[in-house]
Amino acid sequence: MVFSTAGFIAEHTGVEVKDLKLSGSGLAFEVYPTALAEMEGSQFFAVLFFFMLLLLGIDSQFAMTETFITAIVDSGVLPKEYTSHENKWKVTATCCVFCYFLGFVFITEGGLYWL
Repeated sequence: MVFSTAGFIAEHTGVEVKDLKLSGSGLAFEVYPTALAEMEGSQFFAVLFFFMLLLLGIDSQFAMTETFITAIVDSGVLPKEYTSHENKWKVTATCCVFCYFLGFVFITEGGLYWL
């Protein structure tokens, strides 16, 4: 779908495909919305598409966070009182707060470069 839509955009704008410079996040936020705009019922499918992106991001974040927390807890770096099942929420909360503040880098002007 990406290449056929990129070909459509190139034909529509009169530019060659290699000159479109579609890469990285440009694929998700330029090519797909252009394809969705050409469909009947485009508003409905656009809402579904961006809802899918939201769910994909949340699901990926759950998996990465749980993997990171499990690695920290299982590595033995932390004292035993933090690795018990009752106190794992403290490690989880600390990790989530740390990642929340680390995410501020991505909303700056250089955020795309960090991405």
